[in-house]
Amino acid sequence: MAVNNVVCGAGIAGLTAGIDLATRGRNVTILEKENVVGGHASSHRLPNGFVHDMGLHVIIPDAVPLYEMVKAAGIESSLIRFDMQFGFLKDGQVNAFSPNPLSMTKFRLLGLRDKIRFGKLMMGINSISEGEFSNATAAEFVTDKISRKALESFFEPLLTRLSAVPPEALSATFFIDFLKLLGQVRNFKSCIPKTGIGELAEGLASHLESVGAALEPAQK
Repeated sequence: MAVNNVVCGAGIAGLTAGIDLATRGRNVTILEKENVVGGHASSHRLPNGFVHDMGLHVIIPDAVPLYEMVKAAGIESSLIRFDMQFGFLKDGQVNAFSPNPLSMTKFRLLGLRDKIRFGKLMMGINSISEGEFSNATAAEFVTDKISRKALESFFEPLLTRLSAVPPEALSATFFIDFLKLLGQVRNFKSCIPKTGIGELAEGLASHLESVGAALEPAQK
């Protein structure tokens, strides 16, 4: 007998959960209160052609679970690919950074000693147990493993942007997991759908319906 399941919210998590349940033979209905799918992974497309992504901005092909969603959504051919790069605005200058070894050697916000310490940390990152730092913050971890100066000039703006909280309030285990993921990146490329990140959720919604699940509006 088929089991009825209701999923609240058609964000990426809700859509993938609905697809997974439907492919296991369950009757699935996803309820979404907004008139668009995606949640923080939706796109606001302006009349002048600009696209405002509401949260998620890029897709990294080396992030395998996320890229598998791209394939399921059928939008792989719609992706625009570009070099992975961050920009740090300081003292009226943009300091470009890409997480590859060559870019790191040229990055001006880290001194030579901090670059060497960061490189050594990345080389041994997979041997570090998150449990050893379960009571530490990301700020304490960076200060201990690299330096306080590196925290203030590079890691604090980076982590605050990525996590929306300062490293003093961020768990060191989160930061260690982030570095381990960063260490798996090989092609240093990012991509984005031509009409915004919302294409991912919209494609997943179409796939959801193709496997027999339903997407319905929720009562606000």
